[in-house]
Amino acid sequence: MSKLAYTVALTALGWTGIAAAQSVPPAEPVPLTPVPEPEPSPYPPPAPPAAPPFTRGGFILGFGLGGGLALSSYEGADDFGGFAWEFHLGGMIQPTLAVVIDFSSMTRWIGYDQSVAVQATMFDLQFWPAGKLWLKAGGGFGFLSYASSWDGYIIDSGVGGTVGVAVGFELLQKRNMAIDLQARYTGSFFEDLTVTGFSLMVGASWY
Repeated sequence: MSKLAYTVALTALGWTGIAAAQSVPPAEPVPLTPVPEPEPSPYPPPAPPAAPPFTRGGFILGFGLGGGLALSSYEGADDFGGFAWEFHLGGMIQPTLAVVIDFSSMTRWIGYDQSVAVQATMFDLQFWPAGKLWLKAGGGFGFLSYASSWDGYIIDSGVGGTVGVAVGFELLQKRNMAIDLQARYTGSFFEDLTVTGFSLMVGASWY
């Protein structure tokens, strides 16, 4: 076959393919099927898990900070206001009753580096008559220390007896912790001297 005939044959074949391709109709688009939305559930969504309830039990540990007033029975020792604190630990013997050992102090600074402190160590029963209200009462030892003079009256550090009561209200309860507001009374008895203390504190306890 000559080159001319071969070229003519290829050209004719190409035109035939183009014509065949042009004669094929374009494919019609396939319609999309809409996805149905899920029907709402007739049941309400599950509630989130509840927080663990507040409970008291086992070992008790807590403290309080505040201020108060100490009243002296001796005319040469003036009454004074000072910093008050308490620390307690013990255990629950019933859901509303605990046995605790309680350490407390009322302190006043005299001058730059001297202070007078009336301290107490008491063995108490603590009772919750209502959900957030508690009462505490007991007795033990009183300590008068950290001062050689109290408003001009010479005081020797010494040990005496102490009785005390307290009442508190738990402002916040969360799991095994409570924040409370408490009022306390202590009476400390030394030789020729009685010191009566009143204090108001904010405290925290763990059960």
